[in-house]
Amino acid sequence: MSTYAITGIQEGLAKDKENVVRQVPLRMELDEWCNSTNVLHKNQRALFFQAFNNFCQMDPKEKTSYFQIAGIHGQPFIPWDEDESMKVENKGSGYCTHNSILFTTWHRPYMLLFEQVIYGLMEKVAATFSEAEQADMRQALESWRFPYWDWAMKKPNPRHPSDPDNYNIPIIFPYGGVEIKVPASFKPNPDLPPFPNTGVWNPFYQFTMPKPYTSMGDKTLGDLAIQGKTYKLKDENGVEKEYHYPLDLCKGTTRHATLEPGSDVEEVWIEGRNQNDAVVNALRNIEYDGEVPGNLRASPSDAFYRVVNIPKFEDFATKRFEGMGPDEKDNQKEIVFGSAENLHDWIHGVCGGEDVRPTVGGKNLFLLGHMSNVPVAAFDPIFWVHHCNVDRMVAIWEVLHSGSKDNWFDGTDTRDKDSGNWAIKKNHPDSPKDNLRPFHKGDGTYWTSNDVRETAPLGYTYPQLEKWKYVDDKGEWDVEAHKAALTAYLNQYHNAAAKAAFKALMTADPGEEESSKPTLTQLQLRAPDLTPDRDIIGVDDYIVNVVYNRFALGGRPYTIHVFVGKVPEQLPYTFDDPEGSLVGQVYTFSSPADQLGTDAEKGCGNCRSQEAGKVMSSGTVVLTNALITRWKNQLEHTPRDLPRILADMKPENVVPFLHANLRWRVTSVEGLVPRRMLEDTLRVSVAVGKADHYADQTKLSRFYDYKGASEVTVGRPQGASPEDNLYPPGCEYTCPAQA
Repeated sequence: MSTYAITGIQEGLAKDKENVVRQVPLRMELDEWCNSTNVLHKNQRALFFQAFNNFCQMDPKEKTSYFQIAGIHGQPFIPWDEDESMKVENKGSGYCTHNSILFTTWHRPYMLLFEQVIYGLMEKVAATFSEAEQADMRQALESWRFPYWDWAMKKPNPRHPSDPDNYNIPIIFPYGGVEIKVPASFKPNPDLPPFPNTGVWNPFYQFTMPKPYTSMGDKTLGDLAIQGKTYKLKDENGVEKEYHYPLDLCKGTTRHATLEPGSDVEEVWIEGRNQNDAVVNALRNIEYDGEVPGNLRASPSDAFYRVVNIPKFEDFATKRFEGMGPDEKDNQKEIVFGSAENLHDWIHGVCGGEDVRPTVGGKNLFLLGHMSNVPVAAFDPIFWVHHCNVDRMVAIWEVLHSGSKDNWFDGTDTRDKDSGNWAIKKNHPDSPKDNLRPFHKGDGTYWTSNDVRETAPLGYTYPQLEKWKYVDDKGEWDVEAHKAALTAYLNQYHNAAAKAAFKALMTADPGEEESSKPTLTQLQLRAPDLTPDRDIIGVDDYIVNVVYNRFALGGRPYTIHVFVGKVPEQLPYTFDDPEGSLVGQVYTFSSPADQLGTDAEKGCGNCRSQEAGKVMSSGTVVLTNALITRWKNQLEHTPRDLPRILADMKPENVVPFLHANLRWRVTSVEGLVPRRMLEDTLRVSVAVGKADHYADQTKLSRFYDYKGASEVTVGRPQGASPEDNLYPPGCEYTCPAQA
């Protein structure tokens, strides 16, 4: 069979693809690209939006249709660009690489495929413009690359320019139409909703099934049809009920299904509804408007900065947590719980939301936004701008850690052992030379992790990653100069931990005169007196680490919510709750392995194997900045016992405060999950570490020397104890008073 050649967009580029300083176009931030008045970007939008619409309206039976390419990520769990004869002997189907060392590298050619198909359709749109416009359109075409959504960046809101910068959904997503330049021959697609003046539907709004198909589960699609699923779930009283997840009935994608009294299930779910405001609320910092404003929750920006700071590739790339203890021979091993995949998962939950559980016609339903459910997540267009940013996060990490001995994998780490899927044998030690199926190169062979390690050969890069801007006198990439410039950018826009530490240092402590604190300028003036290896400010750092089994609830996704203070009485838990106690979340981004029934040959093979093997995952919620706000403003809490107010940021006071005030709850499709259901599969721990922030902005902050503070959690349901061996021997924090 002939295969689709994924080459990356190479038109107009220098032929020496392996040259790391080769100039290539940038994947731009989506808001920046959409708001740009540059004629080049206007022409790119004229080509892109028509092409993206044509892509979404392609017949699902075509191999390069939106429907089939989105389906590679999960349902319908059939081979793409391969045939059944190439299946390995594992049970189950699908190409799932979640909770795998291949997570970051597999998604790179997947993203490249998506970009390349749209580019080909843009070429066809360009041909419809007049001869006089062809040169401009060709220039726009060759310089275009798919945009990313920087969900970790606070940005101005063009709709409300007086508002302070904050996290936001891409500005274009809530609108059904888009104004673009169209050729004289343009005729609106009668199958898409019209938009005044241009008639151009915004394909980012939602994916809708092309006609004549009536739904994603239309029987005429045959094996391609998306299938619904019925689950037997127990409520908090142990009463078993059947719930139907009607994925097959969807005509359009949904973000945050919400069923108000009197609303129609068909309108909310079958037609699809996007509650974009709910996505925004899930992202936003809650500002404490006291005498010293601050943040009451963990920020996406801080999480982004910490993740790209992780030194070792396996720690960075996968949330997989191998075993419940470290190598006894390596007592100094630093256990890392956060990862790029863990942060990626949380954004999926932010976009999809938790469930709505209506009863219609005597039938219990649960409705979950598409992004929250692995097998159908890629059908929501927001998936692609999200994953483009995940790929950008990987590319940033690659530059920051270039030259490090730990910046790649070789199959020897315990996390390199694969759980297996349709294309990878179970227990295979994943290597960078292994095929990333089903993605083929131009010669018919498969892409490998080694093939996608650099972005320049693939025909793109991102802002701040233009290696050709950093060359030495020999014309070679000046790695250290580039790292310094990239670090300065990250410190300016993403280092929320350093900003909070500096702000705390420069403002009066409770009961202290403001004049006694130094200014930032004074701190900077002291920098020349410091040695190059000396930090300008070293602070204690506090995080919650979570180890969990994704399939503890039969694969149903669940969210671990971390609170400091009183837990709100009402569900769902949101960051805009008046209590202000919710600090952060860990989202499992899982789904039942038997998505296509109980047949052992159906459903996700990777998920089936991980469920059977009780493979663990991990995630992190950062507490430090939220604690600084509580301390500076002397906020009162409703503790389990004393203390009510945080005295200062020293461990001997923070640890007892967290013992009294740290809480966690788990929610899933059945609402609040009883603690007993996760007693053996979830461990919540607190770690006390160090953070060094530098006056030299070309140096990354350091986060290190974490020790488990089990006295916060020991003896509590799902709370970690030293016997859980989450931290290396000797890495247990003990309060001075108890030493």
